[in-house]
Amino acid sequence: MTRFFPRGPKAVLPAIALLGGLAMGGTALAHGDGKHGAWMGKMFNEMDANADGTVSAEERAAFKQTRFTAADSNGDGKLSAEEMAAARQAKMADRMAAFIAKQDKDGDGALSLDEMPDRGARMMKKIDTNADGAIDKAELDAFKAHMQGRKGHN
Repeated sequence: MTRFFPRGPKAVLPAIALLGGLAMGGTALAHGDGKHGAWMGKMFNEMDANADGTVSAEERAAFKQTRFTAADSNGDGKLSAEEMAAARQAKMADRMAAFIAKQDKDGDGALSLDEMPDRGARMMKKIDTNADGAIDKAELDAFKAHMQGRKGHN
């Protein structure tokens, strides 16, 4: 590991983040093809209640109200931290069930390591700019700088 990451306390977080990303392969992006575009298209279709290809302010407001009402389990017109967490957990459970159904090649209802997509390989290839099959500190630093330079990443 020392070839790829610096040593010491500052090395722990980047190492965990990179290895976690490589191991899990982006399971949080379980819908569609794993790209934000698929998620955005799904949300658009859900909001476009009359299926006319546009989302009006009224449709967006109705969508927001429907989601709020579904999360407001005690019906008091307010969302507590517990209600928000429960809604998030339910959504994540649905996403994970869909992900498993899509990837479960042997139909046993669970994913083996072989059934997990290796989305981390694409990220590794992107970071490995000299294509030697390994990530060195300079490549990791360059990637971090690139990500920090992107809008919305600090």
